[in-house]
Amino acid sequence: MAKNRTIGKLAAEVGVNVETVRFYERSGVLQQPADPEHGWRKYGEDALVTLRYVREARRLGLTVADIGQLRELTNGPQPQFCEGVRKTVENRIHIIEERIAELERLRQGLTEWLGACRARSPSATCPTYETLREGRERDAREEPHA
Repeated sequence: MAKNRTIGKLAAEVGVNVETVRFYERSGVLQQPADPEHGWRKYGEDALVTLRYVREARRLGLTVADIGQLRELTNGPQPQFCEGVRKTVENRIHIIEERIAELERLRQGLTEWLGACRARSPSATCPTYETLREGRERDAREEPHA
């Protein structure tokens, strides 16, 4: 396969910046080309395909570590690779579901907080304001004076 892309051309073709390509090389996710000819590393079609795969995997939430593990599994038989993909994706889905649940809890708490603010009459004391003000005053009293 012809290696005719510089790192800049490769990055532009995939829609990432040059530092992203270098990061993936350092991470072991993208194989760095052999020593450069005339000082310029050249990337072939394999690098383009790999980088597009990495970009899509990252878009779907896989970590660089996940991608690196899957890349290592390509050295073995296909069933082992497929099992690794299945486990990795199931694990990532589980993590995402946990994050969604946490975000739902945060939204619920903020919604309740906002509801309490809206239910308060404009002339009543704001409990959030009072809590924060008391905390600031307490911190000021507890700070050692120089």
